[in-house]
Amino acid sequence: MLKQIKTDFYTLIKELGYNITDNGDYVDNFPWLMLRTNGYQTNQSVNALTATAILVLDIFSTYSGEKEIIEIAENINTNLYELYQKNYDLLFCRQKDLKILDDNTTGPVRKHGVAIYEFLLGGGIASVKEVPDVEPEI
Repeated sequence: MLKQIKTDFYTLIKELGYNITDNGDYVDNFPWLMLRTNGYQTNQSVNALTATAILVLDIFSTYSGEKEIIEIAENINTNLYELYQKNYDLLFCRQKDLKILDDNTTGPVRKHGVAIYEFLLGGGIASVKEVPDVEPEI
């Protein structure tokens, strides 16, 4: 489930026209985004398997303002509904947090956004074991 939702989220961002990577290599073409996994937890009950995935999206801005990061995050959030059409295990998704930091590791000081997304996934509903009809003994 984690691999599928990460692939679907990555593809959605790519289709929106953003330069995105998931391997941490520095890209010199701003703005660029990096998608990484921050957590994954499964919960199993008698009838279902659910999971919570936390994905972190780093947004490296073209300049030192916050406007571009906010616009990118809002554009992605506006299009999150498309994930429900691609992934039938997706029950819920949201941007949990957005922090904007100064980043001086890329040369001139730029803004660096860190958006945290939470996905609730469900699937693997267990089939009910059929019990044969039995005549009661009298």
